Amino acid sequence: ASANNNLNELGKFTINDFKKIKGIGQVKAITLQAMFELGKRRNVAEVRINNSISSSKEIFVYMQPKIGDLQHEEFWVIYLNHKHAILGARMISSGSVTNTLVDTKIIASHAISFMATGIILCHNHPSGNCRPSQEDKKITLKVIEAMKLLDCELIDHVIVSGNNYYSFIDDGLL
Repeated sequence: ASANNNLNELGKFTINDFKKIKGIGQVKAITLQAMFELGKRRNVAEVRINNSISSSKEIFVYMQPKIGDLQHEEFWVIYLNHKHAILGARMISSGSVTNTLVDTKIIASHAISFMATGIILCHNHPSGNCRPSQEDKKITLKVIEAMKLLDCELIDHVIVSGNNYYSFIDDGLL
C-alpha cells in the first residue's frame, strides 16, 4: 500500500523507506532491497544472453535496471561491434537531479579501447519526462561528429525514465 500497490514503485524504496513500514527492521529492509536488486540484475542477464542490440526496446531493457530508478542523472554509453554485439557499457558521468556533463573525449577513449564500431548513448531523466531537452539534442549531434573521426556510428540515444523510454532513432531524430 505504501507504494500504491505498484511493484516498480516498491523497487525504488530505500532501506529507510522499508523501515517506516510496521514490522520491518534493518535486516528485513536490507533483504527486501537486495531482492529487488537481484530482480533488476536478472533482467539485465537475460539481455546479455542475446548479447546483441537490435531495437530501442532491448536498449531500454538492458539499461532500465541500471538507471531507471535513480534520483539523479547518469549518462552511459553502450559500445558495440560490427554485429551490434555488446562489447561493454560505461557510465560516462553522474550528475544532479536535472543534468549531467558529458565529455566526448571520454566517450571516444572508451570507443577506441573497445575498438567499437557502434555506440548507443543512454541517460535517465529522474523527472519522469522522457522527452529530450535541447541540451540532449546538442550532445547527440556533438557525439555524432566526434564518432565520425573514429569510424564509429551512433546507433541510438535512449532516455530512460522509470518504466518508460524515448528513442532518438524511433522518433526520427537520428
